[in-house]
Amino acid sequence: SAVIADSVYFGFHGGNYPKPNVIFLSLDDFSDVRPKFETPETNKSKNAFAVFNENCKRYLCASAAAKKVLNTEAEKSLDKRRIVDYAVRFLKRSGTVVTEKKSRPKLLRASAVTPWGVECVYDEFETCETVFVIKDECGALSNELISAICGRLQKFGENYQVYFCSLSSLAEHLIIPSLSVGFFTENSSHKYDFRNRRNLSASRFLPPQSELLKTEAIPSALLSEFLDEAVFSLFEATRNMFSAEKELSKGRENASLLCAEKIIT
Repeated sequence: SAVIADSVYFGFHGGNYPKPNVIFLSLDDFSDVRPKFETPETNKSKNAFAVFNENCKRYLCASAAAKKVLNTEAEKSLDKRRIVDYAVRFLKRSGTVVTEKKSRPKLLRASAVTPWGVECVYDEFETCETVFVIKDECGALSNELISAICGRLQKFGENYQVYFCSLSSLAEHLIIPSLSVGFFTENSSHKYDFRNRRNLSASRFLPPQSELLKTEAIPSALLSEFLDEAVFSLFEATRNMFSAEKELSKGRENASLLCAEKIIT
Protein backbone atom coordinates (compact mmCIF):
# COMPACT_ATOMS: atom_id res chain seq x y z
CA SER A 1 0.00 0.00 0.00
CA ALA A 2 1.05 3.60 -0.51
CA VAL A 3 -0.16 7.05 0.49
CA ILE A 4 0.27 9.96 -1.92
CA ALA A 5 -0.01 13.29 -0.12
CA ASP A 6 -0.60 16.44 -2.14
CA SER A 7 -2.81 19.49 -2.30
CA VAL A 8 -5.68 19.55 -4.76
CA TYR A 9 -4.24 22.39 -6.81
CA PHE A 10 -5.62 23.18 -10.26
CA GLY A 11 -8.80 21.38 -9.27
CA PHE A 12 -7.27 17.89 -9.57
CA HIS A 13 -8.96 15.23 -7.46
CA GLY A 14 -6.90 12.19 -6.71
CA GLY A 15 -5.01 11.69 -9.95
CA ASN A 16 -4.94 8.62 -12.14
CA TYR A 17 -2.80 6.13 -10.22
CA PRO A 18 -2.39 2.55 -11.45
CA LYS A 19 -2.98 0.55 -8.27
CA PRO A 20 -6.25 0.35 -6.29
CA ASN A 21 -4.38 0.19 -2.94
CA VAL A 22 -2.99 3.73 -3.34
CA ILE A 23 -4.56 6.25 -0.94
CA PHE A 24 -4.65 9.90 -2.03
CA LEU A 25 -4.38 12.26 0.95
CA SER A 26 -5.35 15.88 0.24
CA LEU A 27 -3.41 18.30 2.42
CA ASP A 28 -6.14 20.88 1.78
CA ASP A 29 -8.31 18.89 4.20
CA PHE A 30 -5.98 19.92 7.04
CA SER A 31 -6.07 23.66 6.36
CA ASP A 32 -8.60 26.26 7.41
CA VAL A 33 -7.51 28.48 4.51
CA ARG A 34 -9.14 27.42 1.26
CA PRO A 35 -7.02 28.01 -1.85
CA LYS A 36 -8.26 30.55 -4.41
CA PHE A 37 -7.77 28.90 -7.79
CA GLU A 38 -9.10 31.75 -9.91
CA THR A 39 -6.43 34.44 -9.62
CA PRO A 40 -4.39 35.99 -12.46
CA GLU A 41 -1.16 34.46 -11.12
CA THR A 42 -2.51 30.94 -10.62
CA ASN A 43 -4.41 30.98 -13.93
CA LYS A 44 -1.24 31.94 -15.80
CA SER A 45 0.73 29.14 -14.14
CA LYS A 46 -2.14 26.69 -14.61
CA ASN A 47 -2.33 27.37 -18.36
CA ALA A 48 1.46 27.13 -18.77
CA PHE A 49 1.46 23.87 -16.80
CA ALA A 50 -1.20 22.37 -19.11
CA VAL A 51 0.71 23.36 -22.27
CA PHE A 52 4.09 22.01 -21.13
CA ASN A 53 2.55 18.87 -19.65
CA GLU A 54 0.85 18.09 -22.97
CA ASN A 55 4.10 18.80 -24.85
CA CYS A 56 5.91 16.36 -22.60
CA LYS A 57 3.37 13.60 -23.37
CA ARG A 58 3.75 14.17 -27.11
CA TYR A 59 7.55 14.09 -27.02
CA LEU A 60 7.48 10.90 -24.95
CA CYS A 61 5.19 9.30 -27.57
CA ALA A 62 7.60 10.43 -30.30
CA SER A 63 10.54 8.99 -28.28
CA ALA A 64 8.72 5.67 -28.00
CA ALA A 65 8.13 5.64 -31.78
CA ALA A 66 11.81 6.32 -32.52
CA LYS A 67 12.81 3.58 -30.05
CA LYS A 68 10.47 1.14 -31.80
CA VAL A 69 12.06 1.89 -35.19
CA LEU A 70 15.55 1.32 -33.77
CA ASN A 71 14.49 -1.92 -32.09
CA THR A 72 12.71 -3.31 -35.17
CA GLU A 73 15.74 -2.69 -37.41
CA ALA A 74 18.24 -4.02 -34.89
CA GLU A 75 16.25 -7.19 -34.23
CA LYS A 76 16.85 -8.31 -37.81
CA SER A 77 20.60 -8.56 -37.13
CA LEU A 78 20.39 -10.78 -34.03
CA ASP A 79 21.50 -14.40 -34.00
CA LYS A 80 18.77 -15.72 -31.70
CA ARG A 81 20.29 -19.19 -31.57
CA ARG A 82 23.41 -17.75 -29.93
CA ILE A 83 21.23 -15.86 -27.43
CA VAL A 84 19.34 -19.00 -26.41
CA ASP A 85 22.60 -21.00 -26.18
CA TYR A 86 24.08 -18.38 -23.86
CA ALA A 87 20.99 -18.43 -21.60
CA VAL A 88 21.14 -22.24 -21.34
CA ARG A 89 24.90 -22.32 -20.66
CA PHE A 90 24.77 -19.44 -18.16
CA LEU A 91 22.16 -21.14 -15.98
CA LYS A 92 23.93 -24.50 -16.27
CA ARG A 93 27.23 -22.95 -15.11
CA SER A 94 25.48 -21.26 -12.19
CA GLY A 95 24.15 -24.62 -10.96
CA THR A 96 20.48 -23.73 -11.42
CA VAL A 97 18.32 -26.86 -11.40
CA VAL A 98 14.61 -27.58 -11.75
CA THR A 99 12.68 -27.38 -8.47
CA GLU A 100 9.07 -27.86 -7.47
CA LYS A 101 8.83 -24.25 -6.35
CA LYS A 102 6.74 -21.79 -8.31
CA SER A 103 8.63 -18.87 -9.79
CA ARG A 104 7.51 -15.46 -8.46
CA PRO A 105 8.85 -12.81 -10.82
CA LYS A 106 8.74 -9.09 -10.02
CA LEU A 107 8.03 -6.76 -12.93
CA LEU A 108 9.54 -3.33 -12.29
CA ARG A 109 11.01 -0.19 -13.82
CA ALA A 110 14.47 1.13 -12.90
CA SER A 111 14.39 4.36 -14.90
CA ALA A 112 12.04 7.24 -15.65
CA VAL A 113 11.94 10.57 -17.44
CA THR A 114 11.96 13.33 -14.80
CA PRO A 115 12.17 17.15 -14.89
CA TRP A 116 15.92 16.78 -14.27
CA GLY A 117 16.67 14.19 -16.94
CA VAL A 118 16.40 10.42 -17.27
CA GLU A 119 16.94 9.03 -13.77
CA CYS A 120 17.94 5.44 -13.03
CA VAL A 121 17.87 3.65 -9.65
CA TYR A 122 20.96 1.47 -9.10
CA ASP A 123 20.48 0.37 -5.46
CA GLU A 124 19.39 -3.20 -6.22
CA PHE A 125 22.23 -3.72 -8.71
CA GLU A 126 24.90 -2.46 -6.32
CA THR A 127 24.05 -5.30 -3.91
CA CYS A 128 24.74 -7.97 -6.56
CA GLU A 129 28.10 -9.73 -6.59
CA THR A 130 28.28 -9.48 -10.38
CA VAL A 131 26.44 -7.33 -12.90
CA PHE A 132 26.85 -8.16 -16.60
CA VAL A 133 26.63 -4.93 -18.60
CA ILE A 134 25.41 -4.96 -22.20
CA LYS A 135 25.96 -1.86 -24.33
CA ASP A 136 22.80 -1.63 -26.40
CA GLU A 137 21.26 1.66 -27.61
CA CYS A 138 18.48 -0.11 -29.50
CA GLY A 139 17.30 -2.44 -26.73
CA ALA A 140 16.71 -5.37 -29.07
CA LEU A 141 19.61 -7.53 -27.90
CA SER A 142 19.11 -7.02 -24.17
CA ASN A 143 15.37 -7.68 -24.51
CA GLU A 144 15.95 -10.99 -26.32
CA LEU A 145 18.66 -12.12 -23.90
CA ILE A 146 16.79 -11.22 -20.71
CA SER A 147 13.56 -12.76 -22.06
CA ALA A 148 15.42 -16.01 -22.85
CA ILE A 149 16.93 -16.19 -19.35
CA CYS A 150 13.61 -15.34 -17.67
CA GLY A 151 11.80 -18.07 -19.60
CA ARG A 152 14.19 -20.69 -18.20
CA LEU A 153 14.14 -19.23 -14.68
CA GLN A 154 10.37 -19.69 -14.64
CA LYS A 155 10.71 -23.35 -15.63
CA PHE A 156 13.30 -23.86 -12.86
CA GLY A 157 11.08 -22.20 -10.23
CA GLU A 158 13.57 -19.38 -9.61
CA ASN A 159 12.50 -15.90 -8.51
CA TYR A 160 13.79 -12.92 -10.46
CA GLN A 161 13.28 -9.18 -10.94
CA VAL A 162 12.94 -7.89 -14.49
CA TYR A 163 13.03 -4.15 -15.24
CA PHE A 164 11.30 -2.73 -18.32
CA CYS A 165 12.15 0.33 -20.41
CA SER A 166 10.10 3.40 -19.45
CA LEU A 167 9.41 4.11 -23.15
CA SER A 168 8.38 0.63 -24.24
CA SER A 169 7.63 -2.91 -23.12
CA LEU A 170 11.23 -4.05 -23.72
CA ALA A 171 13.00 -5.87 -20.87
CA GLU A 172 16.08 -3.75 -20.01
CA HIS A 173 17.58 -5.14 -16.80
CA LEU A 174 17.43 -8.34 -14.75
CA ILE A 175 18.35 -9.41 -11.22
CA ILE A 176 18.49 -13.03 -10.04
CA PRO A 177 18.59 -12.76 -6.21
CA SER A 178 19.53 -16.40 -5.52
CA LEU A 179 22.65 -16.05 -7.70
CA SER A 180 23.39 -12.42 -6.68
CA VAL A 181 23.72 -11.68 -10.41
CA GLY A 182 22.33 -8.86 -12.51
CA PHE A 183 22.14 -7.94 -16.19
CA PHE A 184 22.14 -4.22 -16.98
CA THR A 185 21.57 -2.48 -20.32
CA GLU A 186 23.87 0.50 -20.75
CA ASN A 187 22.99 3.27 -23.20
CA SER A 188 23.21 7.06 -23.52
CA SER A 189 20.41 7.48 -20.93
CA HIS A 190 21.83 5.27 -18.16
CA LYS A 191 25.44 4.26 -17.53
CA TYR A 192 26.73 1.67 -15.05
CA ASP A 193 30.02 2.51 -13.30
CA PHE A 194 30.22 0.26 -10.24
CA ARG A 195 32.92 -2.18 -9.15
CA ASN A 196 30.79 -5.30 -9.68
CA ARG A 197 30.58 -4.56 -13.41
CA ARG A 198 31.51 -7.19 -15.99
CA ASN A 199 31.22 -6.35 -19.68
CA LEU A 200 29.15 -8.67 -21.86
CA SER A 201 30.15 -8.09 -25.47
CA ALA A 202 27.23 -7.62 -27.85
CA SER A 203 29.27 -9.01 -30.74
CA ARG A 204 29.09 -12.57 -29.35
CA PHE A 205 25.36 -12.62 -30.15
CA LEU A 206 25.65 -11.28 -33.69
CA PRO A 207 26.51 -12.84 -37.02
CA PRO A 208 29.85 -11.75 -38.53
CA GLN A 209 29.81 -8.19 -39.96
CA SER A 210 26.44 -7.44 -38.39
CA GLU A 211 25.02 -3.94 -38.72
CA LEU A 212 23.49 -3.87 -35.20
CA LEU A 213 26.33 -1.95 -33.58
CA LYS A 214 26.12 0.70 -36.31
CA THR A 215 22.92 2.26 -34.94
CA GLU A 216 20.58 3.95 -37.38
CA ALA A 217 21.73 7.58 -37.35
CA ILE A 218 18.37 9.31 -37.94
CA PRO A 219 16.15 7.38 -35.43
CA SER A 220 18.96 7.46 -32.84
CA ALA A 221 19.40 11.24 -33.15
CA LEU A 222 15.64 11.78 -33.09
CA LEU A 223 15.27 9.65 -29.96
CA SER A 224 17.88 11.75 -28.16
CA GLU A 225 16.28 15.01 -29.33
CA PHE A 226 12.76 13.93 -28.38
CA LEU A 227 13.90 12.86 -24.91
CA ASP A 228 15.66 16.20 -24.37
CA GLU A 229 12.49 18.07 -25.35
CA ALA A 230 10.36 15.86 -23.07
CA VAL A 231 12.66 16.60 -20.13
CA PHE A 232 12.58 20.35 -20.87
CA SER A 233 8.76 20.37 -21.14
CA LEU A 234 8.41 18.39 -17.91
CA PHE A 235 10.79 20.78 -16.14
CA GLU A 236 8.76 23.81 -17.28
CA ALA A 237 5.48 22.13 -16.29
CA THR A 238 6.89 21.39 -12.83
CA ARG A 239 8.27 24.93 -12.47
CA ASN A 240 4.85 26.43 -13.25
CA MET A 241 3.13 23.98 -10.89
CA PHE A 242 5.48 24.97 -8.05
CA SER A 243 4.89 28.65 -8.86
CA ALA A 244 1.12 28.16 -8.50
CA GLU A 245 1.55 26.12 -5.33
CA LYS A 246 3.64 28.89 -3.80
CA GLU A 247 0.89 31.42 -4.56
CA LEU A 248 -1.87 29.14 -3.30
CA SER A 249 -0.08 28.27 -0.06
CA LYS A 250 0.08 31.87 1.13
CA GLY A 251 -1.66 32.36 4.48
CA ARG A 252 -1.81 28.68 5.36
CA GLU A 253 -0.86 27.44 8.78
CA ASN A 254 2.23 25.26 8.95
CA ALA A 255 0.55 23.41 11.81
CA SER A 256 -1.90 21.80 9.39
CA LEU A 257 0.95 20.37 7.28
CA LEU A 258 2.71 19.10 10.42
CA CYS A 259 -0.54 17.38 11.39
CA ALA A 260 -0.69 15.67 8.00
CA GLU A 261 2.96 14.64 8.29
CA LYS A 262 2.26 12.99 11.66
CA ILE A 263 -0.64 11.03 10.21
CA ILE A 264 1.53 9.77 7.33
CA THR A 265 4.47 8.74 9.52
